[in-house]
Amino acid sequence: MKKVVFAALALLALIPCANAQLVGSTNRQQGGFSASSNAPVYRPTGAVLHFEAGFTTNGPGLVTLCWGYQMTPNVMLGAGLGLYGYSSKNDINYRFGAIDGITPLFFEARLSTPGYRWSVYADFKFGYDLALISSFNDCPDTIDYRQRFFVGLQGGVGYKNLGLGVGFLFMPKPFANSDNVKTDYNYSFFYFNLSYNLPVADLRRVLMF
Repeated sequence: MKKVVFAALALLALIPCANAQLVGSTNRQQGGFSASSNAPVYRPTGAVLHFEAGFTTNGPGLVTLCWGYQMTPNVMLGAGLGLYGYSSKNDINYRFGAIDGITPLFFEARLSTPGYRWSVYADFKFGYDLALISSFNDCPDTIDYRQRFFVGLQGGVGYKNLGLGVGFLFMPKPFANSDNVKTDYNYSFFYFNLSYNLPVADLRRVLMF
């Protein structure tokens, strides 16, 4: 009888340990939370507001806002608006026809390693310049010569919801000079930025909606 009671007590003592191991294993498989903190092991999925701000190699700076969705810990897709300040007047010998900035509507795809705490990412943007900012005001007839589609490529490192990256934006042949003559001048520059993902679920919890 004593052996039966002892065996039953030992079994009851082992059940919580087994359950903890099972929960931990399930969390790891589903991208759950680490045992040492409340931070998830893998990047959570769901809707995010993706912000970027930084500076270009020839201009005042950039800022973008993207509504995105973290499809998996590795892939975020989204669309947004932005402003890339840039001045090309030092690069060409005429005053008119220089673009001072582009205001793009863009599609964005970000691929990253799945870890939430530290990650490495590659970012792709494809967009269309809405031409809201330009020095074509003195020469409005030339604005139709702009090639407004552009491609942006970026790489960087992430820490939780923060990212630090360097990128390259390319827009082919966007300029026309003051004599309404097209110029074979590719509009491109490097940029550096800091990005942040604000999970919409966190925003809803704060604002209670």
